[in-house]
Amino acid sequence: MHEYCELPGCKSVLSCEDGADIMIPTTLKLSKLRSRVILMRSFNKVVKLHEEHLALAGNFSSKNFLIYEDDSIKFDGLAEGAIGKYSDAAGDMDYEQFVHMVAEEVFHGQKVPFDLTEWLRIISQGVNACHRSLLCSHIDLMEPYQGYGNFVALFQLFWKVKSTTGGEDLLNSLAHYRRWKAKGLQCSFLQYTLTREDDDGHSFEYEDDIRGLLRLLMNSFRHSARGHCRLAIYLIMNESRSLLSDVQRALHQSGYLSHLSVNYSV
Repeated sequence: MHEYCELPGCKSVLSCEDGADIMIPTTLKLSKLRSRVILMRSFNKVVKLHEEHLALAGNFSSKNFLIYEDDSIKFDGLAEGAIGKYSDAAGDMDYEQFVHMVAEEVFHGQKVPFDLTEWLRIISQGVNACHRSLLCSHIDLMEPYQGYGNFVALFQLFWKVKSTTGGEDLLNSLAHYRRWKAKGLQCSFLQYTLTREDDDGHSFEYEDDIRGLLRLLMNSFRHSARGHCRLAIYLIMNESRSLLSDVQRALHQSGYLSHLSVNYSV
């Protein structure tokens, strides 16, 4: 269900009893790709009910998801009368139960893998917190190279929108990333890119808001971290856990990711 990944360019501080600090590599607990696929498809089944104006009001468990050999999913063994008419309250109960199911039944109360935490956090906020199509296409749950490609696409779209009439609203929706420089950087690749000078001794100036932060990330994966694109989404999440999710959601809420849809066939 999970595996461990050591992040290049990232270290944590381990404090010893004698007062000394030791720098150790940052290691993340990540979900396996098959686990993410099954969880996403299971959530899709809940969302499909809501799309049909039906809900379970939280009356389900992991035992009610039948997994086939090809990892397709269907509901199974639901109690009689469990499916009822949809309401936001009943939908919220489904979302709450899904998060509980993942934490307690799938991972048995142990620490949930790092790459699932932001997705589950948003789901826990209820049906009105985020559009269902975005939750079913969330960047954090993508295959690593697909996630990096999606980040590049989001970056390009962000920069295209920034120069339009909707650009100011987009920047304002991500205003909480202003003054990111004062918080410091954890990844040495990002720090190197931020302070790098060209042959003439000139450094690149990054805006102290979401524009500069995204530009710094993109430049890092083009240069200092170009050999680690497979780990891009994890490196970004380790730097700022909600950044990818926030950018994806901001673009979606502004109407620029309207092509996203839920695949109900699996």
